[in-house]
Amino acid sequence: MIKQDINLIPRRKSVSASTVVSVFLVILILAVLTVAGIYLPKYALEIKQDKLTELQNELAGFDNIELVYIQKMNEFTSLSTRMKNYNNFISSERQVYGLLEKIDNAVPEGVLIVDQVFNKDNIVLDGVVSDDLIAADFEEALRGLNIFSDIYLDSLTGKQGQRMFRMTLMHAEVTTSEVKGDE
Repeated sequence: MIKQDINLIPRRKSVSASTVVSVFLVILILAVLTVAGIYLPKYALEIKQDKLTELQNELAGFDNIELVYIQKMNEFTSLSTRMKNYNNFISSERQVYGLLEKIDNAVPEGVLIVDQVFNKDNIVLDGVVSDDLIAADFEEALRGLNIFSDIYLDSLTGKQGQRMFRMTLMHAEVTTSEVKGDE
């Protein structure tokens, strides 16, 4: 008996290993490209959405930018005002120091100034004087400075040799009627 091949599909010729490897590589590359084509756009979209979220959060900080600007300008104005006040204070402190120095230079021997009170419109000096004439000399020395509009010897009390005095030195803007109205 003879065997006969009844296979309807013809037999293949043997396929070389390089052809199998090439076909496998092509299929593998196509599979990788398919997976990359599916997942890369999603990944890129996620990155863009993250960046968009970051930008939205950053822009959310600018929602009240006008209010923040106004607040910062008010702070700046406040600081500028404080700085001007400090500069004026420093300037007035220098002026006061200069004024104290001039008053100190006008103090004759026999006069001891115990207290000095600076008001808006005058300076009040309290002190001790050994003689009424020395008090008058002190008053004349202060008038000679040509700094004060008026000088008043408000009181002179105590025994001769150690008399307490109070003297008011008026700034130029203040008039005599204002001083009498204050008392």
